[in-house]
Parts: sequence; C-alpha cells; structure tokens
Amino acid sequence: SLPQAFSIPSLRDLVLTGLLWINLPPVFVPPMSGVWWTLPVEMMFYLCLPLLVWSTRMLGLTWVWLGTLVLTFCWRSAVIEHYSGQDLSGQLSILDSLPGALSVFMSGVAMALLQDRIPLKWRGRMLWLAVSMFLLIHAVLIHEIDGYWKGGILLVVFNTLLSLSMALAVGAICMQEAPRWLSGKTMVWLGDLSFGIYLWHFPLMMVLKTYWPTLGKGPVESVGILLLLLAGTLIMASLSYYTIERPLMRMRR
Repeated sequence: SLPQAFSIPSLRDLVLTGLLWINLPPVFVPPMSGVWWTLPVEMMFYLCLPLLVWSTRMLGLTWVWLGTLVLTFCWRSAVIEHYSGQDLSGQLSILDSLPGALSVFMSGVAMALLQDRIPLKWRGRMLWLAVSMFLLIHAVLIHEIDGYWKGGILLVVFNTLLSLSMALAVGAICMQEAPRWLSGKTMVWLGDLSFGIYLWHFPLMMVLKTYWPTLGKGPVESVGILLLLLAGTLIMASLSYYTIERPLMRMRR
C-alpha cells in the first residue's frame, strides 16, 4: 500500500504544509515530499521582492547583486561552520533557505533587467559561456562529490554558479524575441503543467523506488524508468492542473 512509500501526516502538519510553513520555526514541519522544501523559500523571495526592487533603484543593480552574493556566501559558510563535521545534506533546508539562495534569485532578476541592453551579436557567446560553465561546474562536482556534503568552497558557491549559467542560457535563448518553438502549443502546454511536474515527479520516483527497488540497475532499465516517470508525471500534472490549478486561477477573476 502507499503508506509503505509515504508517511501519513498529522492534521497539524497537513494544515501547516498547506500554509507553506515548511522547515520554519518554531515547529519545523518537514516537507511531505522531498522537493517541497523550496516552496516557502520561493514565497519568501516574493515577499522580499519589493525591497529588492527599491534597493536596485536606489543603489543600482550591480551593488544589490554583489550584496546578495556576499549575503549568500556568508550564510552558507556560517551554516557549514556551525554544522562542521556533520553530513550537511541533512541541513539542506537551512543551507538553501532564502539568505543562502538569494543570489540564485538575483541572477534571474539581473538577466531579466539586462536582457534588452545586451547586443544581439553576443547571443552565441552567451550561450557557449552558459554551456561551458554548466559543464565545468558539474565536472568539478563529480570530481569532488565524495567531500561535497562535508563542506568546503564548492558547497558555498555551486548553486550561485549554476544559477548564473542558467540565467545566461535563458537570456541568450530569449534575447530580443523568443524562438517560435518556445511559443508553440506543446511548449505552452508544458509550461502550464510545469508546476504540477515539479510537485509530482519526486513522489512518483519514491513509489517506484519502494515497490521496484531493483529497477534501474542498467542503462536500458534506466531509460525505461525515465520514460515511465515522464509519462506518469505528465498524467498527474495534467490531472492537478485541469482539476485544481486552472479552476482556482479562474476564480481570481
């Protein structure tokens, strides 16, 4: 039965999860799904966004971005120091709380503000730089993976560097005018389902891992599982979008 894959939350935990009070004091309710810890971080960023906009207008984008960079690095360094000697994967929600992820959000904000000012001829260079950065930081991660969760400079800077590479890629692809294939029916449909895809992919992975622990032992099996997960995730995301998300969004009118 499904309880083998998931613990049944109490009513209190269910209510607090609905309010996005996840990994927050004083109760520190754990997320019902492993990836949902990001939701309160995202909500807190939206609440802080007016202050960031005001600061950018007063001080300039460069100083605000540098400030968020310093705050992020200091926060993550302090958390690593505080939990020194422990497996820091267990402290991910603290490492990646808003102060430890602010530079990630600001990378996207900066690209959105600068995108129209960048010459179109730089598009190719930006894309190559983005791909090179992405591959390089992951190569370093693979090389240092045994010590990554023990702390160190890579755990401090990895998320920020990854967000920079992604911001450059998105900026290059969408510069001036987004490619037509991005506005096609299929891509728009996937965009509508994207939030549901995010919410559902991990629970489905946990179900497969619980009931078929031997799956994915080879490349062929791994491809099969990937296709199965993609199909299942799209089905669940479609159900939640058409029965919950879209009706609720219509209510706002």
